[in-house]
Amino acid sequence: MWIQGSPDEKVQKVQQPNAQQALIGHEAEGYGSVQPAPQQQQRRRSKSPLILAAILFLLRIPSYPISLLPLPASSESTTPLSVACVLPPPLSLDSTKTALQQYIAETRAVLPRAKIVLWPEGAVSFHSSTERKEAIELLKNITVGDKVWIGMSFKDPANNDRDDEEEGNPADRERNGIALISPDPNHPVVFEYFKKNSVPNSESWPEIPSDNNPPIATIQLPAPPSLPRSEQKSYPRPITLSTSICLDFTQPLPSLPHHPNLILAPARTPHSSLGFALASIAAARGDELGASVLWCDGGSGAVNGVYGYGRGNKGLLVEGVGNGGGSWVTTFGIPYNGGNDEERRRTVYAWAGNIAFPFFLLAILGTGWEVEKRWNAGGPGGVASTTPWLLPGW
Repeated sequence: MWIQGSPDEKVQKVQQPNAQQALIGHEAEGYGSVQPAPQQQQRRRSKSPLILAAILFLLRIPSYPISLLPLPASSESTTPLSVACVLPPPLSLDSTKTALQQYIAETRAVLPRAKIVLWPEGAVSFHSSTERKEAIELLKNITVGDKVWIGMSFKDPANNDRDDEEEGNPADRERNGIALISPDPNHPVVFEYFKKNSVPNSESWPEIPSDNNPPIATIQLPAPPSLPRSEQKSYPRPITLSTSICLDFTQPLPSLPHHPNLILAPARTPHSSLGFALASIAAARGDELGASVLWCDGGSGAVNGVYGYGRGNKGLLVEGVGNGGGSWVTTFGIPYNGGNDEERRRTVYAWAGNIAFPFFLLAILGTGWEVEKRWNAGGPGGVASTTPWLLPGW
């Protein structure tokens, strides 16, 4: 007698318990297809160290192309560049020389050994635009005759359009700047730059901060006189220059069209510890832009040297020199690749800024997540099924 449903449904209802009992019976005999939970956990644990090792290896990739050793001063892949920092002794009270005359005399003393000469921050002061123009003419006579470039650091009135008759007002505020003088008689000034970040209290009132960005210019470096004729064929060689002043290095430098080879960095710090801290920051800015930094500090007991890209951790550190410590000259190597534009391309940091590292980190984490997902998936097409030899105990 049928109570409910069709005969086929009753057959299915009767057969279903028998199928479940059969499955339980097979599992009890050890022939089940379901793996025990402890074995699955062991396999997952075996994958974790490999995934972690892969992520740690990817994190090390950015450090491989960065060398902590300084570049050779003279080689097929470098251009030797001689630079000088002019640090004359302080003027005595009975001296009849002006600061400008003293710096010019000290500049002449280092010219036979250097192609680029830098004066420290605020080396000379002008009271009018006429005085500054006269100083540029004096330096132009030197640069044209000796085929050198001079970075003249100066202070002048913020209102630089007035005549000499209006000068002498001590209440007027001033600018803190640098002008690069070239050996080109028709265009003696390569660029000018004025300080953007003044030291609080001591400089914030007398100086007016500027809003200009660091300039960039390319000069043609002539062959050294001692170089054999056969090696002078690749000269003149392009050297790209930029500049920033002292405390400006505490802020990231604005993006430039391409990375400079050398950043002129005049400074004047009141203490050696502060000078070393700022020089270290300037070195970091050089690494960010792929440039060397000529740090010329005129403060008492300050540190000086060439820092940044290709100079290692400390660069060519010349300790114990400063105001009264004496001028110094050094030669170092600038990367050279036959004058190709590739060597002047911007670094990743100069192109993307601080956002570059978070994106790189997210890319690594995303790669690790994808690998772990494929390993856990297994089956046809998964990493676990195609490369079981990567996983211990697979």
